[in-house]
Amino acid sequence: MEAIIATDPLVRWGLNETRSLPINVVAMIADASIEIGVTSASFFEIAAAIRTGNLDIDLDFKEYERDLRAQGFVLVPTTPREASWAGRLETSIKQPFLKLLAAAAVINDVPIISGDTRFTELGAQRIWS
Repeated sequence: MEAIIATDPLVRWGLNETRSLPINVVAMIADASIEIGVTSASFFEIAAAIRTGNLDIDLDFKEYERDLRAQGFVLVPTTPREASWAGRLETSIKQPFLKLLAAAAVINDVPIISGDTRFTELGAQRIWS
């Protein structure tokens, strides 16, 4: 795995909103030779956003998982090591999703695809522009 994709760019990719993504990110995601991970934290975050009305889509998660695999994404489960690393972070950042995604990137020693600079604060290297 060469990178992990954060939830926001993953959703934009899935909704075909690629104009809002940097061109290098679109090229990286589209390149079948580059293995990009999607963490279980993103599934959790997407489900929570749908439940709270922050994301207005009808999504069959079983089908979504199949679609992601078919597009070449690698599904990355959250490990106990990542969860405990994220839980021990002393930071003003409160969002558990950000912490879990950062933990996955740091522990797997890969950058995270995201425009959110808080990932850098959490110790993850980012790919964006």
